[in-house]
Amino acid sequence: MNEYTPPLEPEVQARIEGILRSRMHLNPPQPQSDLFAAGIIDSLTFIDLLLHLEREFAMKFSLDDLELDHFRSIDHIARLVQSRGDRTTTPPLVAQILAG
Repeated sequence: MNEYTPPLEPEVQARIEGILRSRMHLNPPQPQSDLFAAGIIDSLTFIDLLLHLEREFAMKFSLDDLELDHFRSIDHIARLVQSRGDRTTTPPLVAQILAG
């Protein structure tokens, strides 16, 4: 049985591309391109990306969200953002890590 997947919202994709371009000074690839395989995202820029996503979308990631496949492409990130929204109540993950 196939599970329904809602269409990606172009605005969400554009905002993610904007984060990569203007805040992280990276050249975003095609939305389906693998950000890790292309060398655009590494372990340090991944943390930076999480911080920017949490701020931009007023959302909070949990440890369960940190599957690399969720962040493999702009499309994958957009799906995660669309599915999560701001429904969590825990402090942002990046803030938890920095608070140590």
